[in-house]
Amino acid sequence: VNAEPNKKHKLLISGNYGNGSSRGQNVGGFSLPSRENQASFDNQFFQFADTFLANSSIVNQSRFSLSRSKNESFGGSDEAALNVLDAFFGGGSQQNSKNTSLRLEASNDTTWQKERYSFGFGFRIRSLRISQTSFANFGGTYTFAGRIAPMLTADNIPVTDGSGVMQREQISSLESYRRTLLFRQLGYSAAEIRAMGGGPSEFTISGGDPDISLSQNDYGIYFQSSFKLTDTIAASAGLRYEDQTNVGSNLNLAPRLGLVWAPKAKAKRNIWYALPRVSVGYGLFYTRYGLNNILGIRLANDPGRSQYLITEANILDQFPAVPSVAELQQFALPRTQRLIAAGFETPYQSLINISATKQLPKKYSLNVTFAVGRTSRVSFTQNINAPLAGTFDPQDPSVKVRPFGNVGNIYEARSTGRTETERISVNLNFPQTPTFYANLRYSYSTTRTDAVSGSGSPFDPYDFSQEFGPWQWDGVHSTGGFFMYTFTKQKISISGDLSINSGQRFNITTGRDTNGDGYYSERPAFASDPTKPGVVSTKYGLLDPNPSPGDRIIPLYLARGPAYFMFNAAFTKRFGFNEDRANKKPPKQSLFFTVRANNLFNIINKGNPISNMSSPNFLRTLNGSSDGSIMFINGARVINFPGRSLSGSIGFSF
Repeated sequence: VNAEPNKKHKLLISGNYGNGSSRGQNVGGFSLPSRENQASFDNQFFQFADTFLANSSIVNQSRFSLSRSKNESFGGSDEAALNVLDAFFGGGSQQNSKNTSLRLEASNDTTWQKERYSFGFGFRIRSLRISQTSFANFGGTYTFAGRIAPMLTADNIPVTDGSGVMQREQISSLESYRRTLLFRQLGYSAAEIRAMGGGPSEFTISGGDPDISLSQNDYGIYFQSSFKLTDTIAASAGLRYEDQTNVGSNLNLAPRLGLVWAPKAKAKRNIWYALPRVSVGYGLFYTRYGLNNILGIRLANDPGRSQYLITEANILDQFPAVPSVAELQQFALPRTQRLIAAGFETPYQSLINISATKQLPKKYSLNVTFAVGRTSRVSFTQNINAPLAGTFDPQDPSVKVRPFGNVGNIYEARSTGRTETERISVNLNFPQTPTFYANLRYSYSTTRTDAVSGSGSPFDPYDFSQEFGPWQWDGVHSTGGFFMYTFTKQKISISGDLSINSGQRFNITTGRDTNGDGYYSERPAFASDPTKPGVVSTKYGLLDPNPSPGDRIIPLYLARGPAYFMFNAAFTKRFGFNEDRANKKPPKQSLFFTVRANNLFNIINKGNPISNMSSPNFLRTLNGSSDGSIMFINGARVINFPGRSLSGSIGFSF
């Protein structure tokens, strides 16, 4: 609802309500039908805004919003889950959960302008409360990973050399699981199965009180001023302060500086020779540490709850039986702990932006922007009680030396990472008319970071010296465009959008936790000996999943996936009611019929290949990337398929 109670106030009041449910969620990719669950959601939103014109120089804007959302998930089975890495994920879904969140936001901005000078100030307050009941992983999960194991004949008999020494090889996660089932059926003991390459690699389980509630508040205040130095040059400066609860970072000052040069066009001068409009800006921007991160830490440390990550053989050898949390507590096995580092601070980005806009003939315009960002205090999680280098034996995970003793894994959230980004973007805007609008865009970016949670070193979980490297979107070329043409008299519009991206990077890993930190993030090495057993030939070189100390580990995100091409189109027909054609006013009510074709040319865009060397599907693409559409059935979002899709919608405005 828009209202103007008087000439000085403009009010906006809006709200919505949504409700929906869906079936068949959590299935697809590697997840088997046994992981299926049902889901439902219910949400409400209310917004109020007031724009107050105090006088010809001062404008005040007040905004308030309140939203509530409730999401529930109902799993089909509470049995133990079975995760055979990058092969299949089966067993029970264990997805029974209910999450209710309440969000509140209020802000106020005041702007004063007088001739060449303007000044603004304001504040924002946000509050979020989450109440959750979750039985996720209360049934436990057994994980099977690749490993070094005896080489077997076709009859599953170990291969030996001439002197009787058993030959060993790298096997996949699926092969490890196959051997587990086979040798259990043959009557082998748990220890014998493990010696033959079977048995799970880890077991995780949660238990205790399923209910938890917590809240977080953040606020910010700012002032901003600008001054027109000359008819062509303007400068601006400002300062913002932010803070939040749950993270003790109190000096979040964010200065902003800007300079704009807009030379005047000379009459009758060739537009090609006209100088562009140039703007330069610098600022600091903080990123709030999300409440969901705090929630994960609280779930691990709440005295009424327990989380375990078990690698001890005496527990793993109980497979397929599932030890309960009560049994693990009885055995005095250490719990998994999660905490925030004492010196944790809010991440921030230092950003420099240079932009130039050039007017072209026939009302075309070209905009070129170059941005350099340096993000400091990037958050990531590290196991600070992982085994010391050289003390962990993947063949016998119970043998290890931990810095804080045998108190279990301690995952600490730290803010010591850094990210460096550079981006250039070019936008060509077509002449805009009442019936036609179009633009073309191109961008290229580089991203490098060391904010990784697990070390890629196969030997040392504390070695992050080689973890500063490219990230997923590093070196990606992105091209796209949009157009819309409207036949005014027929009330018909046709639109289309194009997106072309070069392949994203992906990280190749061995798929084995050989340093004992609980992450499967270790990377292979470039093979120093091409004849070494287990070496895999790829287009990225000969890769050794079992490197020796001194071998050169491959860089982070070495590989690049396939390119992406997408063209979507839409056709809309509008019917207007109660039109005032004499005064050329738009209709008071309109009915819209829209047909949308996603992936019009039916191009199957492949997703990134499987990057786990222990997977039987290593470097194979098993699924397509999304077609970019958002489809809803009974109000619930459903998984998209990669081919062409058609959808229709009806809308009514008044």
